[in-house]
Amino acid sequence: MQRSLLIGLSLYWRVLVVLLLLSSVILVALQRTSPAADLTFIKLKPTFLYALYGVVWLASLFALPNGIVHLVWGKRLSLPVRFWREFTAVFAVLFFALALANLVAVYLLTVESWVQFKFFVPSVTVLVATLVAAVVLSKRNVTVDHERVA
Repeated sequence: MQRSLLIGLSLYWRVLVVLLLLSSVILVALQRTSPAADLTFIKLKPTFLYALYGVVWLASLFALPNGIVHLVWGKRLSLPVRFWREFTAVFAVLFFALALANLVAVYLLTVESWVQFKFFVPSVTVLVATLVAAVVLSKRNVTVDHERVA
């Protein structure tokens, strides 16, 4: 169990770094645009962002042999290529699901409820997904060099 938790947290921070880098690029690209302060537009921005994350993660499967998360010190985990590709594909689907969930939440929830949803649901979902990936990895008996996991 400790091994799974260690791998899960290691995957989690790698996912967060990739998301931070992608968000920074998007922020710089959108810096010059000044959209109207329409509440619906503001609430829909996470939908577009999650969908864009999903597209980038799927595109990385075609451009990179191991997917985008592997770029963030993925060699230190010494995991098989198949795992990295499955992990990237699952996270792409997860981001599309988050985009759809946000789209539904925009129109069904009050602003206060949507803010709570936007803050907690994606964060918890990504954390749980990385921990589940670690458990699946340990069930497959994939060996990981404990000295290199960080």
